[in-house]
Amino acid sequence: MARLDSIRQFVGRLRKAEKDKSTRDLRIVVDPSNRILVESDGKAYLIFLSDSSDPITPGRVKERIAKWPRFQKRPIAGYLILSWYADLSPRLALDEVIDVPQKVAVVGAWSRKNRVAASRLDSQMIELLKIAGVPQREIDKFSPGQQTATTVSKQNPNTLPPVSSPVVSVPVWIRSLKRGMKLDVYALETRLGRGHSAEVWKANVTKSISGVDLSPGMTVAIKVYSASLLQGVQPLRIQREFNVAADLVHENLARVYDLVLSPSRPFHTFMVMEYVEGPSLKDLIHQTGVLGSEKVLIIALQLFSALAELHSVGAVHRDVKAANIMLTAHDQPVPVIKLVDLGIVSLETDDRFTAASMFLGSKHSAPLEQLTGGELDERTDIYGAGTVLYHCLQGRAMYQDIGPEGAIVKTMLSQPERLTLDAGRQTPNELRFYEFINTCISVDPKDRPRTALECVTAINELMDAFAPFRT
Repeated sequence: MARLDSIRQFVGRLRKAEKDKSTRDLRIVVDPSNRILVESDGKAYLIFLSDSSDPITPGRVKERIAKWPRFQKRPIAGYLILSWYADLSPRLALDEVIDVPQKVAVVGAWSRKNRVAASRLDSQMIELLKIAGVPQREIDKFSPGQQTATTVSKQNPNTLPPVSSPVVSVPVWIRSLKRGMKLDVYALETRLGRGHSAEVWKANVTKSISGVDLSPGMTVAIKVYSASLLQGVQPLRIQREFNVAADLVHENLARVYDLVLSPSRPFHTFMVMEYVEGPSLKDLIHQTGVLGSEKVLIIALQLFSALAELHSVGAVHRDVKAANIMLTAHDQPVPVIKLVDLGIVSLETDDRFTAASMFLGSKHSAPLEQLTGGELDERTDIYGAGTVLYHCLQGRAMYQDIGPEGAIVKTMLSQPERLTLDAGRQTPNELRFYEFINTCISVDPKDRPRTALECVTAINELMDAFAPFRT
């Protein structure tokens, strides 16, 4: 309701500005699909009212702009993206947005935080941001002639560009990490991924470190934490969880080697993990479609075995999903998996460092208790593992086409997704396997298996039934 009220107020202010004779020539065309076209001084500006909860990244901005070079047969001179649910990604690489030739302004957590990122602003876009309720102090960061010492240019981040240049005003601490940049003894090579809390890079070890089991020339994965994640006791949480993860040695768990913790300096809090060569399980499913029950059974045994090892030290992964499972022998009849991203593990025994309200997982693989800020335990990961097996067998993630977390929670409570049991199409052993997965993805944690070890036992019994496929 608050979102609808904000949209109504915004449209109302636009209509009022349209009728105001003292305002420059302004004409509005409102589209029913959350897009508003505004014509001002003969130029057309397109306003997107986004209700996605996904992090706002340069890639998403570029994709949105690329889809709408024209609207209502008018070429677009500038774009405004007003995102209600999503804040700006803490590591938003604003210097990438500058590659977009058009003027673009993005407002994260619109009407609440009103954080702005922009490639360029002209006077018409400034006026529209004011009408949208964005504070003047945010607009001033990007207004012509208002660049400050925090301004950086894509061409030379150490000097201030002339006022006429299309610049990005951005605090220095969120400048992008770059290939070749050196963090401690690790040289960055390729960015593997970016989320709202961290970036993950492939990197090379340049020299030995006392007490760290790494040699020069080795390839590692580095998870660089966002400064926004390093508030209050969070650095203590990361340190404590590293101490646990670093002691874990299991064939289906990616190793954790090193932690550099210096939250007062940009890019200086990062975890160093094993780099796994090979596609993710998510990529494999995307390429091949659904996987056969026998192959999924083998994946299940390895996954629950890895979780049992993790849980044995009182840790919970919190983000078990197909994208966090790497395949080291994807082209072999028997796949070998490694569960990665142990930098997100939490400890069950001390909730001082893991506030229930801090959601760090992925909404499509998170159970009800995680989406609603409840207590997390082993059964949280069992649910995540169940969603992975569902993904393998169905070829799509659970709740894939449902929007923000609130919508997923509503669906879970009314019509939770389950695997369909069909005795006419599935063998008795497949039915048992599907029934087991359905217990793992039960909405109520009490209905799930209690421990990962129980799941290992159940899978081993199924493997015996599938004996011709066991190796």
